[in-house]
Amino acid sequence: MSTKHPAATFSDIVQLERDAQGDLILRLRDGTRHVSVRPVRGFPITQPDYGISLVDADAREVVWIENLGNCRDDVCSLIRDELAMRDFLPVIERIYSISHNREPSEWDVQTDRGRVHFVLNVMEDVRRLDAKRAMVTDANKVQYLVTNVAHLDATTRRFMERYLA
Repeated sequence: MSTKHPAATFSDIVQLERDAQGDLILRLRDGTRHVSVRPVRGFPITQPDYGISLVDADAREVVWIENLGNCRDDVCSLIRDELAMRDFLPVIERIYSISHNREPSEWDVQTDRGRVHFVLNVMEDVRRLDAKRAMVTDANKVQYLVTNVAHLDATTRRFMERYLA
């Protein structure tokens, strides 16, 4: 019979630092040391600073952080830096064109990171997150966020509403 040990919490973190290769090394109050830990957001879109797990190299949760704002500044800074290096969620600001009304379709969009062309396989890859926001997932599984459909220009809003209807 195996016993599952609960993950530590942010208060159990004694030290979090980078090694010479840039990997995160975690030392806990009980003396354990974990190499190559990485932060994983539980709710990356809706609550990016809440529910963060530090997982080890085997993807097992080592530390659970309910609220990143409760962590020491040095720990918080390293976790935010690591998340920023791995997060890639461009925001669609404008849609210039969509190739046609059948699948797959080619999209030409302006994002907060520049102009992008991508292929959308099926209409279901555009989904509403809530009353304002939507997520578009391209054929390569890159996700794009629309932060507020109502604030888009008229042409872009019409394109989005066609897919969100």
